[in-house]
Amino acid sequence: AAIYGKMTPQELLWAVTLDAARVLKMDSEVGSLEIGKRADIALWGLPGISSLPYFFGNVVADEVFIGGDLVFENPVSVRRY
Repeated sequence: AAIYGKMTPQELLWAVTLDAARVLKMDSEVGSLEIGKRADIALWGLPGISSLPYFFGNVVADEVFIGGDLVFENPVSVRRY
């Protein structure tokens, strides 16, 4: 989508989060970081959002939270946040 659809990194992130939740009619529960929504978050040690399309499929998340609980922590990652 980044290359052929000429979507920006921000548009890509929006498409796989809030727009995806809207399609599933779950946007009142998930899809964005807001008070009252379930905190499902993946953190990557990338320089910034603009680098996300370049590393697609090649980067393992540093940490993953489901419902606000830490469920995965990469033991070999270097934290940049």
